[in-house]
Amino acid sequence: MHSPAFSLRFCVLMIGLLVLAACAGPAERTYSYNPPSTPGGRLCTNQCHEAKGYCTQNCALDQRRCVGKIQAQALQDYDKYTREQFTSHQPIELRPRDFERTGACDSAYHSCTDDCEGHYQMCYEGCGGTVSATTSCQFLCF
Repeated sequence: MHSPAFSLRFCVLMIGLLVLAACAGPAERTYSYNPPSTPGGRLCTNQCHEAKGYCTQNCALDQRRCVGKIQAQALQDYDKYTREQFTSHQPIELRPRDFERTGACDSAYHSCTDDCEGHYQMCYEGCGGTVSATTSCQFLCF
């Protein structure tokens, strides 16, 4: 059996850990780009930038397609739900949006744009430029 003082200390410790966990945020990484010294190198990095733009546009297009498929399926699921609710004389409490699960689309989009950024950095460095990363956080980062 634990003493009341132990239980109180344990509760205070747990509350403290929960507060710290709530305040902790992910570290944010930013990049700075130093261009190459030669005109040819700078022209090369411009081509890298254009390629990155095309890459991110493709990511956005893929995300729109993915979300479109999710929305189409959500409408079918909503239609089925409303028919079931009508048949069982139950109220319709959900909306079509409640059937949309776009998390996979969002995850794929972020992964795609991260890949674009990685390819851009390799291209930029291949042209003679340098890429520096800086990690920062708002409050507490783990």
